[in-house]
Amino acid sequence: MNFTKEKMDLFDLDLSWTFAHCIASDGKMGKGIARQFRAYQSVQASKITQLAKQQKLTIGTALYLPEVIDEKATFYLIT
Repeated sequence: MNFTKEKMDLFDLDLSWTFAHCIASDGKMGKGIARQFRAYQSVQASKITQLAKQQKLTIGTALYLPEVIDEKATFYLIT
C-alpha cells in the first residue's frame, strides 16, 4: 500500500470524499475535531443534537445522515 502525505484543509475536499469521526453519546460535538465538524456541517450537527435529545445515542454505533445536501457524507461514530 502506498501513502501520500499532503498538508491541506480537510474541509476543502470535494463532495466525493466521505468523512468518519467520533462524537460523544450526548451529541454535543464541543471539543477537538468534532467542534470543527460542527461548525462546517451545521445542518448535520443540528440533526445529531436533536437525535441525542430525543434518544440516547448508543456507544459503539454510528450515525449517517444521507439526506443532507451540500455537506460531505459523514459517519458519526458514537464513543
